[in-house]
Amino acid sequence: MTTFSNVLYVPLGRRDNAAALRRVHDLVARDHRFLSVLAVVPEASRLQRLLTPHDTEEAIQHRLCDEVERDLHAWCRRGIGDRTPVDVDIRVETGHPVTTVIGRALAGRHDLLVLGADAADGAVDAIVARLQRKSPCAVWVLRPSRARHRRILAAVDVDPTHDDLNPPIVEAACWLAAPGDEVHVVTAWELYGESTLRHSPFLAGGTDVTALRERCEQEHRSALADLVARYPNPPVPIIEHVVNGPAASVIGELVRRHRINHVVMGTLARTGIPGLLIGNTAEQLLTEIPVSILTVKPPGFVSPVVPSSGG
Repeated sequence: MTTFSNVLYVPLGRRDNAAALRRVHDLVARDHRFLSVLAVVPEASRLQRLLTPHDTEEAIQHRLCDEVERDLHAWCRRGIGDRTPVDVDIRVETGHPVTTVIGRALAGRHDLLVLGADAADGAVDAIVARLQRKSPCAVWVLRPSRARHRRILAAVDVDPTHDDLNPPIVEAACWLAAPGDEVHVVTAWELYGESTLRHSPFLAGGTDVTALRERCEQEHRSALADLVARYPNPPVPIIEHVVNGPAASVIGELVRRHRINHVVMGTLARTGIPGLLIGNTAEQLLTEIPVSILTVKPPGFVSPVVPSSGG
């Protein structure tokens, strides 16, 4: 069972959410792993640099970094306090938020990037979307929540071409779970060409569409059961869902019906649910279902971002 062993936490937005840091710390402490906290101070714009003397600009940057570092230490004390000690590395760096965070994730060989984000902030959502696509490691967008327990939905595509990504998704969902939490696993299915089969006079003859639908659904149920069976001792029972419909709609409906507060999915695959991050579907989910979302990278993924030497 995969556990994340080297976690990087980056607070975004304006919310001082000590509770979010506490939740991350407790997960890391449970496995006796490592936690780093990074705050990024944006560099001055080109126009600001032109209008500000170089010495003054440097003095302002140093002052900003000192203030942010002081606030970050105080925030970490509020969030962690005297809880189980974990080595916490606190850093403040200057640069572009995306390239700086990715540079730190690469330099520190982090396997999970946690982004503490406000419930709704367009500027933050844009940064989050870029990091989801381009981070070298898994990304957990942690939204504010008053829920006492996690209700986790792992979205998988049981097509054999995605078999290398499904286990990390289920394992990440199980890693998040603790006694009292819920883990749901869903696969969405649609019969290829169903509308054409039902309505085309050229293809419908001799085709039992109902039988094809039943066979398609059964194959998905069997494949999902086989996937879940790989984990005989999960931290909590796994609830299986096989639902007909487009992936994004299926996820949204299950989130509402089961009051899901965490979604786990894959990124950068070709089709089905793990391909949700191609295009704008993930960004749509972030705004339409403002829950925490953990996205897992496929094996061998390499970030397209090349950090600057200063990041």
